[in-house]
Amino acid sequence: MRPAFISHLSRILFTLLLAAMASPLTLPAQDTSPRAEMRIRDLEEKITSLEEAAARPKTDPTAAGALTMVALLFGSFCALWAQNTNRSAILWFILGFLFQFFAVIVLLLKNHSHRRALALKQLRKEIYSGQS
Repeated sequence: MRPAFISHLSRILFTLLLAAMASPLTLPAQDTSPRAEMRIRDLEEKITSLEEAAARPKTDPTAAGALTMVALLFGSFCALWAQNTNRSAILWFILGFLFQFFAVIVLLLKNHSHRRALALKQLRKEIYSGQS
């Protein structure tokens, strides 16, 4: 007797489940009061203003000016150093302006090898002048 009762109960539950799935879902009634409409309008305006703000480019003129000043300083430093070591000042200004830190590193390396070559040349000169 028990299996028939469970079978009958499972059919009832299955029918109720199908009826629940087939019936349309009812949503709560929308609040159409003037206060709710005003709130919706305010929210739509905020969304629009946020979308417009996100679409605008984010450039800071002071940051661009500061970066340009740093690039000019690096370029000037490289040009002055190049001029003092008999290299092309214009070329090194451009390299310093465009590549800033890397140009200074290259200039330091070139200056180191230049000083080493000068010291070696001076040493050879002293050695050969002492032999004559």
